[in-house]
Amino acid sequence: MRAEVESTPVEVRPYCPGCEPATDPSTQCVVVAWCGGHCPPIEGVVSLPPPRLRDLVTSDEQWASVNRRACDAIHRGK
Repeated sequence: MRAEVESTPVEVRPYCPGCEPATDPSTQCVVVAWCGGHCPPIEGVVSLPPPRLRDLVTSDEQWASVNRRACDAIHRGK
């Protein structure tokens, strides 16, 4: 059985997600090969840094309670 599996050729084909949006890569052996018309920009996507917890809390009282719970969790038993 093992020799049979090893001798079975694996068929991999190029796949452009822009040209073939209906293709399901989980059901086929494909390698992503973007065509010239759908190639993503080389510089990538501009991403913003994640917001700080302090920026998500709207008031000082809320920040104090969040900070107290975090300190209690970190310094528990000291």
